[in-house]
Amino acid sequence: MSRPRRVIMLMAVDAVLVNAALLLALWLRFDGTVPRQYIVSYQQLALVFTVVRLACFYAFGLYNRLWQYAVWGNCSLL
Repeated sequence: MSRPRRVIMLMAVDAVLVNAALLLALWLRFDGTVPRQYIVSYQQLALVFTVVRLACFYAFGLYNRLWQYAVWGNCSLL
């Protein structure tokens, strides 16, 4: 698989996981019943959070080829 295609796929997966983590944090914080104001705030800021997080991941080299040599045991140390 070509590098640009692989990076785009990894970024798409990360975008989904970042947003899922934010929603799960809200859900856990409010014991399953998230107040409407928090949902509205999330909807307004989700794109910004996602873009900033992906830009940071890219800037710090998390999408480099070196990860192919990582072992899952090492990943848990992060």
